[in-house]
Amino acid sequence: MNILTHKEILIVLENAIKEGKEGVKITLEATPGAKKSEIGYDERKKAITMKVKNPPKKGKANREITEKLKEIFNAEVEIISGHTSSKNVVLVADRTKEEVVDILKKVVQND
Repeated sequence: MNILTHKEILIVLENAIKEGKEGVKITLEATPGAKKSEIGYDERKKAITMKVKNPPKKGKANREITEKLKEIFNAEVEIISGHTSSKNVVLVADRTKEEVVDILKKVVQND
């Protein structure tokens, strides 16, 4: 297991998070059917990852993604791209990019 430095985590977070008119967009790689739900970083893919317990059937995994992110950010969250893909783009409303980065720094686990 490779532990990232604080600076490396910031670079990854900055690259995967974009601020727009509607809110903050986060690009992440989703893994449904995991043993536990968690947000992490895949060093090989250089991507933010999100593991969820639910399977990718009937929108269950997508619902879990949005519910977990709503809890984390205490804001409205919706998937705006990648509904049927492992690569998702989610929109976080009423948060700045800086707020999103600060929150993710606290919850990202290095794999």
